[in-house]
Amino acid sequence: MSNFDLYKQWAERYAQRVSQEKPDKGKGNKEPEPDKNAGTNPDVSPASNTPIPQIPFASAFFLSGDFGKDFLKEYERVVKVDYNDASALKILKWNSTKKVVEGSNPYAVIVANQILQPKNIRTATQAELEAILKGNKLPLQNQYEDSSLVWRSKGNPNGWLALDFYDQFRGAGKPLKENTAYVLPLYGLSLRKENKAPNKLAFNLKKELLDTPLYFEAPILNSKHGSYINSSEMDAKTGLPTKVYDTDVPGKNRQLWTRNSGLSRLFLNWNLNINSNDDDLADSGEYGRVVCISGVAAAQKP
Repeated sequence: MSNFDLYKQWAERYAQRVSQEKPDKGKGNKEPEPDKNAGTNPDVSPASNTPIPQIPFASAFFLSGDFGKDFLKEYERVVKVDYNDASALKILKWNSTKKVVEGSNPYAVIVANQILQPKNIRTATQAELEAILKGNKLPLQNQYEDSSLVWRSKGNPNGWLALDFYDQFRGAGKPLKENTAYVLPLYGLSLRKENKAPNKLAFNLKKELLDTPLYFEAPILNSKHGSYINSSEMDAKTGLPTKVYDTDVPGKNRQLWTRNSGLSRLFLNWNLNINSNDDDLADSGEYGRVVCISGVAAAQKP
């Protein structure tokens, strides 16, 4: 039995044990009063197509230990066989000192899901990253973790891919509105070889991403670039802030990085800021981490 299968068995037992435990009662959450210091922003009302409710996950983990090493071997095989050793995918490395897989970009995370999802393991959404951060389940700071792509228009940056997404949504009878922002979770996408595309790779929409839907509109991501956000004012369903501020004040020292067109990536960065403006989809560094979840949420399709 492979380490993948052993980990799957462990994750399922852990999920069952957690589900049988009594949930914490917690404290009541009072709705905060409007903040008079909030900056003037574009429409940041809730998304018109609200994302699906977040289902609890049993555990969150990096690709580490023997499981991470076995994963990396399979990943390298898939990259060679299925994607002709595309350079944008050859970015995951094994750190023998930390015993963890390093590196991350949207392309690599999608291939990771291709390998992991048959084991009822998948990569985390932005909402799940925020829940992991809030619960201190993993050390996310001083690293970066990709979760999604953000589509704002058919134009640049990444105009070829942005137009390809637009055509796919339109062909599915669900056209995207330009000059807003849509979040497309990476685990709801697949890759295809495409010589015309940058890096010779393009993204496909999984059927379930459209049917659920997993994607959602997020006007907050059109806010002023570099706006400040409050960790206590995050939407649990999206992992995004519900409001932004013009200045850094106590409790509001995280930032939101944005742009107004094209296609970009969405991730938590080194300082736990929410980055939705990075246009280099192939970029990766040693501080990148692929964050995985297991349990009930991971078993949901796609």
